[in-house]
Amino acid sequence: MASIVIPVFNTPAALIQRCVASFSQQRNEGIEVIFSDDGSSEQTVSVLRQCAAESKTPIRLLTEPVNSGQNAARNRGIAAAHGRYVIFLDSDDYFDMREFAQVLESIRNAIEGEEQSPDVFVYGCKRVDSETGRIIDGYGPAGKEAGIVPNSLVIRNVAELWGCVIRRDLLLEEPLHTGIAVGEDLVSLIPIIAKASKIVALPFSPYRYVQQSGSVTHSASAAKRMQIVPAFQAMLESLSTEALAKYHDELEWQAIWHILFWEPLHVLQSIEKPDYMILDNSQRWMKKCFPQWRRNPYVKTDAKARGLTFRIVASGHFRLYRFLFLAKRCLRKS
Repeated sequence: MASIVIPVFNTPAALIQRCVASFSQQRNEGIEVIFSDDGSSEQTVSVLRQCAAESKTPIRLLTEPVNSGQNAARNRGIAAAHGRYVIFLDSDDYFDMREFAQVLESIRNAIEGEEQSPDVFVYGCKRVDSETGRIIDGYGPAGKEAGIVPNSLVIRNVAELWGCVIRRDLLLEEPLHTGIAVGEDLVSLIPIIAKASKIVALPFSPYRYVQQSGSVTHSASAAKRMQIVPAFQAMLESLSTEALAKYHDELEWQAIWHILFWEPLHVLQSIEKPDYMILDNSQRWMKKCFPQWRRNPYVKTDAKARGLTFRIVASGHFRLYRFLFLAKRCLRKS
């Protein structure tokens, strides 16, 4: 029914064991787990082999001698998968198995009960503090909606592969984007969601995203973070004229949020001095591709766009925000 693809690159043993604990401890019918190792050390590979040998749910291990990136590892897992659907799980995260069992039951019912089973299922996630295990907050690519949802809703909100269960055939048609440090999930997902003929939002939040302060998402430089700009450009060029017109507002909103705000915000809050030239280039790209972005309907209606921080950063006042951020940090220290 489904293959769970887990990319691995030198993940600590304790996190790998937590990730697959529930699969190891009980038989889960209709699923397989695939570790797609991406050039890890022999020590990590040994842990993966041990987990696979001891698991009650089938676990397969794919190994690659050279590190080529998370989505490259996922693509290898997709190619080797036996399941009708592919589910994504990062090796330092885990599932709440009670809610995940409900996800599997929903998929099974959809396959057995409908002539046209969905191309994509989406569900929610809860962020977990890495030190305390406390749930911080939750979110999902369809918000609070459940049932069949419009593609536009998911395109507007989606950002991570691990919130989606995707028909394997569709993933083979649209291989995941590779080669960038940040944003590869986003630019991979949008063409897939645009092609999907039926998307179902499930009212569960099984995914536990462990907030790691040292991950690439939180520590990448401007040069790495703003790789999302050429990747987003390539993604736009891959979409059909029909999709570009149909989902213009949603695509524009994703560009506003990630290229104008979210990635620059993390650059400006980093310890190292920001590369303002790279950030300014992202503003120029936006003016070229989405010159009327300030009129986007989601800028006016989305709660995330109402804050002063959003208005300062998205408008390109990077030096002003950096000054205010450093001043605030100095006041806290004093």
